[in-house]
Amino acid sequence: EPVAEKTTPQPQRSAQKPPQPKRLFLRVPDKECEQYRKAENLTGIFEGGFPVVFYDASTKQYDFDHAGIALSDYLLAQFRDLLGEENVILK
Repeated sequence: EPVAEKTTPQPQRSAQKPPQPKRLFLRVPDKECEQYRKAENLTGIFEGGFPVVFYDASTKQYDFDHAGIALSDYLLAQFRDLLGEENVILK
C-alpha cells in the first residue's frame, strides 16, 4: 500500500493590494458650466498633495494645471454627487 506523503500546508498568500491610484480625473461638460466651477471650488477648499486632472468633454482636453487635493471618501462622494459616478475616476 502506498504511503501517503506528508504535505506541509502552504502559507496563505496575502491578498495583493490593488495598485494605489495616482490621480483623480474629473470629467466636466465644459469649463463654463456650473459643475466645473463647483468642482474647482472644492479642489480649492480641500487642498492637498493628491493630483487632480480635469477633462473638458467639449474640447476633449485634459487640464493638469490644478492644485492637488486632500483626497478623502467624503470628498470623492462630493465629486460623485456633483458630476456623476462615471465622471469621477481614480487612476
